[in-house]
Amino acid sequence: MSAPASVSGRAESPQARSQSPLPRADQIKLIASDVDGTLLDSNHRLHPRTFHAIRWLRDNKPDLPFVIATGKQHRSVAEIRGPLDLDRFHSSHLNGCVVYGPHAQVLADTGLSYETCVKLFDTFARERQISTYFYDYSTVYEIPGSEQGKYGRKLKQYGEDVRIVGEEVLEQIKQGKIRVIKAAICQSPGPGLESSRALLKSEFSPAEITLTQAIEFCIELIPTTGSKGIALAKILGTDIKPEEVIVFGDGENDVSMFRVAGHAVAMANAMPSAKANATFQAPLSNDQGGVGQILETIFGFDYEEKPYDYWLEPAKKL
Repeated sequence: MSAPASVSGRAESPQARSQSPLPRADQIKLIASDVDGTLLDSNHRLHPRTFHAIRWLRDNKPDLPFVIATGKQHRSVAEIRGPLDLDRFHSSHLNGCVVYGPHAQVLADTGLSYETCVKLFDTFARERQISTYFYDYSTVYEIPGSEQGKYGRKLKQYGEDVRIVGEEVLEQIKQGKIRVIKAAICQSPGPGLESSRALLKSEFSPAEITLTQAIEFCIELIPTTGSKGIALAKILGTDIKPEEVIVFGDGENDVSMFRVAGHAVAMANAMPSAKANATFQAPLSNDQGGVGQILETIFGFDYEEKPYDYWLEPAKKL
């Protein structure tokens, strides 16, 4: 399950990709989608139109893989996987640094070195009091900065299990008790965050670390040996061709995945880098059920407006 040599974990060129029509239903053998800003709305809820569309596919095309590709940990998307019965398919987590097979079996992973974690801690948490985060498979370890846990509380809204720690976390990382898959710093969007981005670029070699962004207040560090694109290539293997794949996303961290798939749909709310690397731009945002609308168009079924979370009520059926 190795990725093609052309697939890189580094940031892609902002040069615009050629736009093309949506594929036909019979041309698709795999669907992959980002979660926050794509499947979920601004309030971290699965839009009913999007739920209806994926549920339709699960009922009518049960063997068509629907792959979750997210920067979040596996446990953080249980509310999506369960109701839609997605555990039978592969998934990509922590920005492609962990690839799961069916039923949460880890098939491939990569992470950050102890030395990288120490440098990040010293440069941002210790010297600048900027909130710093280390992610393992299931927990986010937060060293709060001057914002006093503000961003940790925000990350909890994304479904993350955030735990406040101190410098002692470095010893646990050194001893191998915590394996850090990715890391992040969080600040208010604006000049301060951009200054931190420049500092990260100067401190960490692009040959070892990729900087990426999915939410406006957070810059993430992942090893160059991991990305959503690398993970998708591993999942496809030799059985599915890129032109038989359609992916959905909205963030900078989706660009590598867009570059692997033959069909890449950027949400109406997507970051400029995602739109520039998409083959199609969705007319609707995540808050309007944009993924659902595209799937309806491709597979030819209808949607009647439903209340939010209607699918959580056992008595109601599609």
